[in-house]
Amino acid sequence: MIPISLRWNIANTTPLLLTIAVLMGALASWRNGKMRKGRDSARVAGFGVVWFMLTISPVANVFFLAGVLLAERTLYLPSVGLAAASGWLVVSLARRPTGAAVLLATLLTLGATRTWLRNRTWRDNPAMLQAMVGDYPQSGRSQWILGDAFMDLGNTSEALKSYGLAMDLLDSHYQLVTDISHTLMRHDMQRAAEGLLRHAWRAEPAFALAPGLLARIYSEWGQADRAERFSRLALTIDRPHIISWALAAKGQYEAAEAARAEAIASQGMDNYWQAWLTLAYLNANSGDTASARNAFDAAVATNLTETARTLVDSVRLSVLGPAKDSTDLSNRP
Repeated sequence: MIPISLRWNIANTTPLLLTIAVLMGALASWRNGKMRKGRDSARVAGFGVVWFMLTISPVANVFFLAGVLLAERTLYLPSVGLAAASGWLVVSLARRPTGAAVLLATLLTLGATRTWLRNRTWRDNPAMLQAMVGDYPQSGRSQWILGDAFMDLGNTSEALKSYGLAMDLLDSHYQLVTDISHTLMRHDMQRAAEGLLRHAWRAEPAFALAPGLLARIYSEWGQADRAERFSRLALTIDRPHIISWALAAKGQYEAAEAARAEAIASQGMDNYWQAWLTLAYLNANSGDTASARNAFDAAVATNLTETARTLVDSVRLSVLGPAKDSTDLSNRP
C-alpha cells in the first residue's frame, strides 16, 4: 500500500531531501575524485549513483506509472551501479577496519531486528492478510478481504459496501469482479452476480471466465437460450478447437469452419500456423477450395520451422492435390 500525499509532509519531504543530498554527493565525488593508478577515488561511487538513478527511473513510477511496484527484474541494470559504488565502499572501509566493523554490526543489528519484528506477519496467509487489513484498511485488497469475511459472517450489507470500495479502488479489475461474482453465486445472490459478470464480460470480451459463470446462472434460472449462448461463447474463447472439432466430427464442416475463423479473428491467432492449417482443412472439406488455398497461404506466411512447413505442404497436397499455378506457395523455397 503506497499512500498518496496531496501536500508536503515528513513522509515525502525526507526522501526528497535524501535524494537531492545523494545526487549532490555523487556530483562532488565525480568532480573531486579524479581516477588514477593507486588512488582510492570516489568517482566510481558517483558513477554508480548516477547510473542507478538513470536506470531505475523508467520503472520507479515517478515520471509515469510503470505498473510494477516491486520485481527483481527491474533491478538488473541498476544493480550495475550498486556494484560499482559497493566496490568503492568495500575498498574504503578495508582501510578503516574499526569503522567498518562498527558499521557492519549496526547494519546487521538493524536488519535482524526488523526481520524478527516482521516474521510474525509472514507466518501464514491468514496472519499476512490480517496484518494487511489492520495496517492498510484503505487498500483495495484489504476491502476485498473484508468483503469476503463479512459474507462468511452473513453480514451482506457490509460485504457489499466493502466489495464496492474494492472495485472502486482497484478499477473493477477482471479477477476481482469475477471472484466477487463467484462468491455472490455461492451465497445465492445470482442477480447481483449477473450484473457484475456482464460488466466484466463487456470490459474483457477475450476472457472466458465471465461468460462461463453467466452460463451457469442462466442454466439455474432455466433460460436455455442464454445458457447455450454463453456456454458456446466461453468455449469459443477458452477451447475453440473443441467446438470446431465437434462440428467437424458431425460432418458440419461449414459450421466448424465458421467457428474456427471466428476464433482466429477474436483471439489474435493470426500468427499460429496450426489455426490456419485447421481452417484450411475445414475449408477444403466444405468445398471452399479458394478459401482453403488462402488459409494454407496464411499458414505458410507465419514463422514456420522446417518441420511445420513440411507438414503444411503435406496436408495441402493431400486435400488440394498438386499446385496448378504459380500463386501456390507450397512449392516456393
